[in-house]
Amino acid sequence: MKKELDEMLNRLNQWEAENKDANLTQMEEAIDAELAGIRQQLLAQMAREGKAARVDCPNCDQPMMKNGKKTRTLRTKNGDKVTIEREQMRCHECGMTLFPPG
Repeated sequence: MKKELDEMLNRLNQWEAENKDANLTQMEEAIDAELAGIRQQLLAQMAREGKAARVDCPNCDQPMMKNGKKTRTLRTKNGDKVTIEREQMRCHECGMTLFPPG
């Protein structure tokens, strides 16, 4: 991730050198565009690495079991799409499946 952050800072420095007359709004938009990409990468990394020690079924309160890895594409509050692959859980009592957070 350090490499990506360094590259982002280099791009922002280059943008600043090329846009010396930019106003505050233009600077903010350039920074936001760069941060959106880093935010998306961080979210995907953290979601992939998240592990739930034990998940209880929200329907019947019984322990859920691993049900194989599944891929999901989620949308962040900023509208970015993040695709992650994580363990899906299944309740053997009631059959409910769950893609747990964290």
